[in-house]
Amino acid sequence: FLAGTIPAGSLDFDGNEGYDALTDGLLLLRGMFGLTGDALISGTVASNAVYTSSLDIESRIDNLGDLADIDGNGEIDALTDGLLTLRYLFGLEGDTLISGVVASDATRTSAEQIESHLKQLMPAFSGVSPSSDADGDGVADDADNCPNTANPDQLDSDGDLSGDVCDTDDDGDGVADSSDAFPLDSTESIDTDGDGVGNNADTDDDGDGISDTLDPEPLVDNSEELGRYELVKLSKTHQSARDYAAERGAHLATISSDRENGLIYAIASKAFADNPSSFDTASDGGGAVYIWLGASDIEQEGTWKWDIDEVWGEFLNWGSAEPDNYNGNQDSLAMGLEGWPLGSGGAYGKASEWNDISKDNSIFFVIETD
Repeated sequence: FLAGTIPAGSLDFDGNEGYDALTDGLLLLRGMFGLTGDALISGTVASNAVYTSSLDIESRIDNLGDLADIDGNGEIDALTDGLLTLRYLFGLEGDTLISGVVASDATRTSAEQIESHLKQLMPAFSGVSPSSDADGDGVADDADNCPNTANPDQLDSDGDLSGDVCDTDDDGDGVADSSDAFPLDSTESIDTDGDGVGNNADTDDDGDGISDTLDPEPLVDNSEELGRYELVKLSKTHQSARDYAAERGAHLATISSDRENGLIYAIASKAFADNPSSFDTASDGGGAVYIWLGASDIEQEGTWKWDIDEVWGEFLNWGSAEPDNYNGNQDSLAMGLEGWPLGSGGAYGKASEWNDISKDNSIFFVIETD
């Protein structure tokens, strides 16, 4: 063993450089009986022990591994292996040591074999005091999880045997503390919006008011762009909605990208989820709820135009069976907030997709300010 170290895999469980029946022996016996925590260490740790916590003691007992199988029968048993160790530490030898405590299927059955095995677990110590303390934190170097950096509390958040003060990844999540927004929480490392809630738990990572499940860009704060849109919760025909928007210095929303479509859908679907009964369905829209958008083909059937000077066709998001000009009077553009026909699983169109419906439907609408 290296100078100044207290051997792991030995019977000196409390690390005081001694083998004692009433400390090391009882600690092992209790451990074999399955005791942990305070029940393991209460009254059985030497006053000059280096390892005093139940976790440290349990770890050192575990380090014995199969060596704790004193009689070699392939099992570790308190009533055989534990008692053999305790008796030996009390100084018993020969028949007195093994009488009545060797398993019937043991491979080490004689006192000589048992004593030889136990001696292997009691190596001589280096003679160097375990009290050497390079960082002066009151914790001996051979027990110190940061021997060159003072940390008297020995805090080791991730249990990797490297104390937090010298560990570059305190929570052991694979993200360096310097880059980890939550260096002591292994379940979190990123907080995009800086609200103190990690992205894994945060339902709105970018803090723009749109939940991650609806947000087309959940890690991008689109608050400014979202401010251009307003869901108007007034049921109006398509033309009346246009007139209302114009009075507000705005126009019905136009869409030229999947991103814009996603933002408008997110605004409307959030309100729909909060109060679905306040929304109206379209009489010719398969029983589903819709909102008006700013386009129609009323001037020439099949030639769709946005209400403002914007090129039609840069992005299209029609339902799978749309536009179909059902009944010959579906000339206005709407976005579905649920699949249609209702109950079909979106056979003709899904939520966020477009449908052509009659201009006479009275539904909510989204206005846009450039």
